[in-house]
Amino acid sequence: MELSIKEAKKCAVATGKHSPRVGAVAVKDHKLVGCAYRGEDDPDDHAEQTLLKKIGQAAAGCTVFSTLEPCTHRSLGKDSCADLLINLRVDRVVIGTIDPNPSIGGKGIIQLREAGIDVALYESRFMKQIEAMDWEFRKDQARFAHHMSQKWDLNGVWFGRVQQTEANTLDPAAWEVQVGLEFRQTKLGISGRSVVIDREVIIQEETSYGAFLGDDHFAVMFFTRKPGYPSYGTCMFSVVKQNQMSMSGYSNRSETGKPDSLVQLSGKFYRQEAGVRVEDLREVNLPEIPSGIDMDRG
Repeated sequence: MELSIKEAKKCAVATGKHSPRVGAVAVKDHKLVGCAYRGEDDPDDHAEQTLLKKIGQAAAGCTVFSTLEPCTHRSLGKDSCADLLINLRVDRVVIGTIDPNPSIGGKGIIQLREAGIDVALYESRFMKQIEAMDWEFRKDQARFAHHMSQKWDLNGVWFGRVQQTEANTLDPAAWEVQVGLEFRQTKLGISGRSVVIDREVIIQEETSYGAFLGDDHFAVMFFTRKPGYPSYGTCMFSVVKQNQMSMSGYSNRSETGKPDSLVQLSGKFYRQEAGVRVEDLREVNLPEIPSGIDMDRG
């Protein structure tokens, strides 16, 4: 972790442009395989891209430490860092900070986990160092998020049904849950909590991250806090149309003594009247999810 931050500090600071300073390090069997920083070979090259170019096939089975979440898309026809890490079969990726860019934030983690790559985060003390180093870049991204938040009105309680299908098995099981969402919109994104009724079991959840992606999309990652019940790490992509939201996404389900299972999600939500509590979910008759609905467009 410390070495990746040292690499990040080698990045050139462009005049008039606040790009992130990123360092990446690859380790295998407790030995250093390679290290790199953003713009080391070319101003447009990302740190992970340069690192993987250096070590090539030796990346297989490595743990990669990156001070910033790997990107999920690139311009100019280049492969994203997430795709490169997946294609070269790294074993684990440890991330310093979530990308504050609303079009990426959280997606890199989900893409890596969907590909079977273990993902972890830096210790808090190292995260603080990275955030301090890139404060101008983060300020720019926060300003954009604030601009997008002016186009939204998500405050309140939303109830809906969500279809869940196991995504990593040859004989997928499918079931439906009822979900109540209570959103609190801020200048920078979304926070809140949710209640899920899953096979007659009530799970209390807390939203950990939310970001606006454009005029009609936003993303939310949330996880359970209830002890003794499988934890969830979920990213939802939604569209708002008047008082309705359609949703699609993935969940990683964990149980002690069992391998993680990937679950595909799709559903539809309805805004509730003022005064309705998220805990009232059990008392509401929700509309059935229409068959054949395009969950991405509602």
